[in-house]
Amino acid sequence: MNIFKHYNLAIIGLHHLVLLYGIIIYGFNIYVALGILLYTMLYNILINSDLVHLRMAHKPYKDGPIEIFATIFTCIAGGSGSPLSFAYVHRMHHRHVDTELDPHSPKYIGNWRVWFLLWKVGPLNPSYIKDYIKSDFQMFMHRHWTKLQLLSLALFWYINPLIVIFIISPTVVATLHFSGLINVRGHLYGEVRNIPEIMPTQPLTWRHKEHHQHKFKV
Repeated sequence: MNIFKHYNLAIIGLHHLVLLYGIIIYGFNIYVALGILLYTMLYNILINSDLVHLRMAHKPYKDGPIEIFATIFTCIAGGSGSPLSFAYVHRMHHRHVDTELDPHSPKYIGNWRVWFLLWKVGPLNPSYIKDYIKSDFQMFMHRHWTKLQLLSLALFWYINPLIVIFIISPTVVATLHFSGLINVRGHLYGEVRNIPEIMPTQPLTWRHKEHHQHKFKV
């Protein structure tokens, strides 16, 4: 099983190009930009930080309406790996924080590799995701994640390219950079720290050191 597929980076790169295309074709509008910033912040607070992060990585996973919704929504607008891959890497990160076994510690792999998802995952240890392995739905989504992302992108582009240009692509781009900011700034100098400087855009995740002190429920 390939836990973190780096060709998902190609999809994230594609979304950056789509966003740039939108700016070139439609021009830059400060009010549109502020609106995009607002809803991408809300997405990262309500979906990425709350549902995907806390509910699906920190707690034992079970199929349910909320989990299925979060998975499908993330497949459309999340950009990177499946919930299974995220849970695996995130659980490794918490259990081995800022050690050589941490898949994305800036101390060991550098800030840029952490920011752009070039993580060092290492050999698969199924014990980290034994709850996900029991889910036929999550296993299906993980196996076909990239194909489903491309299919949804093509479908929404066919319906209306503006949906992709002004809603989906900005969400993917913002999620990458919000997450990169937390993973880098939250682990400066080889140790976990709170990140008060990101409080205006990430009001629920700036207490990063306190977050790492919480025990996992899996």
